[in-house]
Amino acid sequence: MKVQELDLTSILRIGDKVYSPICGELNFRGIVDGAVLCLRFDYKSSNLYFTKDGRYSVDGEPLLFPSRDQRDWSKFERPRWRAEKGGKYWVVASDLTSFPSEEKYYSSDNDRHMCGNYFRTREQAEAAADRINELLKQIHDEQD
Repeated sequence: MKVQELDLTSILRIGDKVYSPICGELNFRGIVDGAVLCLRFDYKSSNLYFTKDGRYSVDGEPLLFPSRDQRDWSKFERPRWRAEKGGKYWVVASDLTSFPSEEKYYSSDNDRHMCGNYFRTREQAEAAADRINELLKQIHDEQD
């Protein structure tokens, strides 16, 4: 992505973790007067402002990136939501019903999260179950 085409205000969401070589890991906090506001993890009161294309100063070069190892915003992938330990998430069962589960970071929790059978709300899980049901019907129709 060319620097002049990059608009982080349309890419980032509040809470996204980003990286800058000048201060390390940052937490995106919002947009203030068209600038990208980030908060340092190690200093709760330390706000940093970047231009919408990731520069720390108008005449500088981009210094805000998706991570320490990824400097290409076109490859930015937001991590999928995961509940805090002890928090609740929803799962679609093999009979396409949904049920809540407590996040304990067990292998079953990890497996569900990795394969995408992991939802914030019952409504999201039920919508996924409906789509799975439709897909299975379609597959069976194609096989007949």
